Amino acid sequence: MKKASLILIFLLHNISAFSQKTLKLKPSASYGDDAEIATSFGCTPSFSSAPWETLNNGTTSELNYAMWTYGALGCGNGTQRSLIRFKGLDTTSIPLSSIISVKLNLFGVSSSGNWGTSYFVGSPYPLTNEGWVERVTGSWTESVVTWNIQPTTTATNRAAIGVSASRFNWNTSIDVTTIVNDIIASGTNNGFLLRLNTEGIYRRVTFASSDYSDSTRWPELVITYLDDPCAGTTADFKDTNTSCYTFDFTDLSVPKDSGIVSWNWDFGDLTTSTLKNPTHTYADYGTYNVRLIVWDSGGCTDTITKAVTINYSHFANAGKDTTICLNNGLASTILIGAGGISYRWSPTTGLISPTAKNTTANITAAATYYLTVTNAFGCKDIDTVNINLHPVPIINNKPKDTSVCSGANLQLNASGVKTYQWSPASELDSPNKSNPTVVNIINPKTLIVMGTDANGCIAYDTIKIKLNPSVTVSVTPQNLLACSEDTVDFVASGALSYKWYPSEGLSNDSIANPKHHVTKSQTYIVKGKSAAGCEGVDSITVNIYPSPKVDAYAFANENIVRCKGDEVTISATGASTYSWSPAEFCAFPGSSSTSVYPTKNTVFTVTGTNDNGCKATDTISVIYEGKEKVYVPNVFTPNNDQINDKIGIVDECNIVLLSFDIYNRWGQNVYSGYNISDKWDGNYNGKPCDLGTYFYLIKARTLEGQSVEFKGDITLMR
Repeated sequence: MKKASLILIFLLHNISAFSQKTLKLKPSASYGDDAEIATSFGCTPSFSSAPWETLNNGTTSELNYAMWTYGALGCGNGTQRSLIRFKGLDTTSIPLSSIISVKLNLFGVSSSGNWGTSYFVGSPYPLTNEGWVERVTGSWTESVVTWNIQPTTTATNRAAIGVSASRFNWNTSIDVTTIVNDIIASGTNNGFLLRLNTEGIYRRVTFASSDYSDSTRWPELVITYLDDPCAGTTADFKDTNTSCYTFDFTDLSVPKDSGIVSWNWDFGDLTTSTLKNPTHTYADYGTYNVRLIVWDSGGCTDTITKAVTINYSHFANAGKDTTICLNNGLASTILIGAGGISYRWSPTTGLISPTAKNTTANITAAATYYLTVTNAFGCKDIDTVNINLHPVPIINNKPKDTSVCSGANLQLNASGVKTYQWSPASELDSPNKSNPTVVNIINPKTLIVMGTDANGCIAYDTIKIKLNPSVTVSVTPQNLLACSEDTVDFVASGALSYKWYPSEGLSNDSIANPKHHVTKSQTYIVKGKSAAGCEGVDSITVNIYPSPKVDAYAFANENIVRCKGDEVTISATGASTYSWSPAEFCAFPGSSSTSVYPTKNTVFTVTGTNDNGCKATDTISVIYEGKEKVYVPNVFTPNNDQINDKIGIVDECNIVLLSFDIYNRWGQNVYSGYNISDKWDGNYNGKPCDLGTYFYLIKARTLEGQSVEFKGDITLMR
C-alpha cells in the first residue's frame, strides 16, 4: 500500500498513468443484508402475537426510519430504524488513499402497500424528516436482529440525509466516503444504520430494501477511486546497530516488475547515499528519520520513512536510590545494574562481587556506589546509586526491669515498632503481641523482645524479672474446739496486712487478731501480704462441741401461783449443771429442780452446762394470780349415795368467810352457811329441792379487812 506522501508525488509527476474507476455494490435479497427494527413501547399490535421490539423484519420489502402514531393498530407511538450491509465491501482491495468518493443511493417505493414518506409542510406533517447514516460498530444478523437486540453504532463521521422532496418514490444519494474509509480502516464491515435526526412523531422516510420486487430500486453503494498502475512497488528496509553510533541499512524493497534499479537514502542528519545496502555512522545519539526512495525497472517509485534511535549517552543504570535497615550494626542490600554487557562497581568496600551485574553490598554506614557499564558496541557510561539508612527503631518497654511475687502473672507492654517477637516464647501466653503476659512466675528470668518497624528494621530490648521474698503466714491456734456462741481469738503473723475469708462471725476481717463469735463449725483462711505485695496463706478450723439440750418444765403444768405466798416447783433436764434466774425467787437456783415463789408473773430462765462446758438455755413462765378467791363446784347430786351429796366451799384463798347463801331461780334463799366447812344438802325446810340451776353469793373480807363478794351458779342433779 502506498504512503500518502508517495501518492501525492506520483500524481504530480505521472498523473496520466492513473485512471478513475467505479465500483458499484448492489446486493440482492440473497447477497447482502438489510433489516428494519421497530419499537412500539412494549405494545403488542393487533396484527402480531408479540411486541414489535421482539420482531425480526429481515425480509421486509421496505426500509423505514420514522416515528408515527399507531392508534389504529392498538398501540401508541412507534419508532423505526433500518440496517444495511453491503457484503461486497468486505472483499474490496481498494486502498484508502485511492478512494475519491462513496455514495449510498436509496430509492423510494410506490404508493401501493405503504404509507409513503411524510414530506408535507405544517402540522401534523412538518417538513422535518431529515435523517442520519451512522456506522454500525456491533455485529448483527439479518435473520435475528430486532429492536431489543440491535447492534451498537457510532455517531463519529456520520452523514446527513436531507429532507424528503415527495411522499412516494423519493430517491436520495448520501456521501458516505468518510464512513466507508472508517469501515475499511477498522477491518470490520457491520454496515450502516438509517435513523431520523430527531425521532419525533409524524416523521417518516421509506425506501426499498433488497427484498423489494423491483431490483432497480435496491440500495446501492457506488465507490469512485483511482487505479494506480504502480501499486505493486513497495519500499522497505531494515536497520542494524553494529557499534556505538553505526548502523547497517539493508534494502528490503519489493518491485512491481523485474527489479529495483535505483536507491536514494536520506539518513536524517543531512547525509545521503545511493548504495543499495549502505553503512552509516552518526555523530551523536538521538532519533533520526531515515527515508528510502526506490525505482524499479518499470519506472514506478515508492518511499518509506523509519525512525532510527541511537542509544542515549546515559545508558548505564545502577537502579533507584534506596533506604535500608542497619540491624546489629550491619545493613545488606542487592545492587542491580542494567544497560550493557559488562559492569564494574566502585568503591569495592563491602561488595561481594564488584564486576557482577547484580551484587550484594554489606555496609555499616550510608554509601554511594558508582556503576560503569559497557554496552555491546563498546560504549561506556556511569550511573550512581545512593544507599541510605533508616533510623534504628527504638522499643519502649514497660516495665523495664521489675520484681514480682512467686506465682504472679506479669503483663508486658512494648511500643515503638510494628511487629514484636518475644523469647523464650514458652514463657508467654502470646509471644507475637506487643503486650503478652508472663504466666505463673516462679523463677527469676530475662525476656528479650525483637521489634520490627514499618521499614523492616529490627531492634532488641530486654526485661529482667526478679522474685520478691516469699511470705509465710501462720495462724494460732491451728485447730480450735469451742462451744456455740463462744467468742474466741484468732492470731495471724508473718505478714504486713491480712484478709480473712469468710468474714462471717469475725469482729474485723482485715486485722491480724480478730475475735470470732462461734455459731457453727467453719474453716477460715487468712491471706497475708508483705510490703512488696506478695501473699502467704494459712487457715484455722473451728469445731463446735455438742450443745446441751435443756428443757424447763413444771409437773402437771403446775406453774400457777394462785394465792399470795404460795410456791410452785419447776425443773430442767438435758445438762450436767444448772443455774436458774432470777435467783431471788428460787429456793435452789443451782439445782435441776427448785421451788419458786414469785410475786408477779415471771419468766424463769435455766442455763444448763454439759461436761464440755457448753451451755444452753430454756425458759418457763410462772403465772402469778396471788389474790383472794374461793372455789365452789358447779354440780352436785344429793341422792344419798354418799358421793357428791353436798355442796359448799371446797377451797379458799386469803379470805375470812362471813356468809354463804344459795338462791333458787325465783330469788328465794334456800340455804345459808357461816363457816368454811358448811355445806348444802339440797333440801329446803326438810324437803328435797327441785332439779335445776341455783345461784350462790359468798360474802367475805380479805386478811387486810377489805370486803369482797363471790358469785356463781350450781346445778342440782339426782
